[in-house]
Amino acid sequence: MDKNFGFGIFNRTVVVGNVPSLNWVTAYAGEELLLVGGYGLKVFETDFHSLSVGLQLKGFFQLFLIESGTSLNILNKFIDFDFGSMFDSIPAVFSTGFGLDLGIQYRLSNWFDAAIVCRDVYTPVFSTRYASGQEFLDGNRNSDTIYDTLSPDLTVGVVFTLPLPTYWTTITKWTFMLDYRDILFFLEPLYKNPILNLAAGTELILLDVISLRCGISDMYFAAGVGLNFSIFKLDLAMYGKELGIDPGTRPLLNILLSLSFEY
Repeated sequence: MDKNFGFGIFNRTVVVGNVPSLNWVTAYAGEELLLVGGYGLKVFETDFHSLSVGLQLKGFFQLFLIESGTSLNILNKFIDFDFGSMFDSIPAVFSTGFGLDLGIQYRLSNWFDAAIVCRDVYTPVFSTRYASGQEFLDGNRNSDTIYDTLSPDLTVGVVFTLPLPTYWTTITKWTFMLDYRDILFFLEPLYKNPILNLAAGTELILLDVISLRCGISDMYFAAGVGLNFSIFKLDLAMYGKELGIDPGTRPLLNILLSLSFEY
């Protein structure tokens, strides 16, 4: 980060198994690469108030192997696991795209922040199917490239930082967060229950090293812990996600482990 500009490169390995019934499974695995660059500018500032705007440009690449079938067939493939044969036989989808995010933030002193962010203001995506992963490497596609755009995601949020006495050395920061995501949900032909877009949480930082977090997301409890070692950060989180359109319809438990380095 320098002169209000920053960039990042992020990679993610994904393995997902979707079992809608006892006799059918859809599984996919692959890699994602995300390149982002952002710029922020403070347009107004006084002793207690400030207003900032920012934009982010991003580009991404995804390659997934996707397989569907009966539970027994999918199980047998993994029991007789052979990466070479699976890579040569399982259909693959390659997607690439780029996008623009915009945001604006208001800050009152050092204890209150409010922001509105529009992700994917314009994000076109191009996807191509291949008969297998090897066919992707050989450049032999078996479908035309499909063009689509991601729906914009407008989110608003507020953060309240509890003023703490200067002599408190154990608790160094305590914040409370509240946000409402995807305000434009009603523009979709099928949208989920609006209550699922509400999220709230709190973070307690001890000794500037340990972060304890808990909250509500998708109407499920979420909790996490983080360790800040200056050079790198280690975070562990557990949270629920609703795959259906109403609370409690199709809950999914997630456990996330993150290791990040800062220079």
